[in-house]
Amino acid sequence: MTLLGSFGAISLKLASRSIHSIREIVHCKWLPLGIFLYLASSVINIILLRQLDYTKVLPITALTYIWTLPLSRLIFGEQFDVWKIGAMVLILAGVFMIAFF
Repeated sequence: MTLLGSFGAISLKLASRSIHSIREIVHCKWLPLGIFLYLASSVINIILLRQLDYTKVLPITALTYIWTLPLSRLIFGEQFDVWKIGAMVLILAGVFMIAFF
C-alpha cells in the first residue's frame, strides 16, 4: 500500500512536469498511472482498515515518506540532508514501535 502510494506520487510529479496546458492532459501517460496507483493504494488501505486496528494502519502509512525519499533521489536527483535522514529514522522508529508494541 505505501509503496504504491509513493509511486503514485512520483507519477503525478512526472505528470506535473509534462502538462503545461489543459490540452496536454489527454496525452500525458503519467497522470492515469498516478491516479491508478493512488486508487490501488487506497483500496488496499480500505481492506487493511477492515482487518486491522486503525491505530496501527494509519501510522504505518507514514512509510510512504520512506519510499518517496530514495525514489525522489533516484528519479529527480533530489538531495538528502541530515534533517531528511533524521526524519526517516524517526518515522521508522515510530512505525516499528506502533507495529510491535
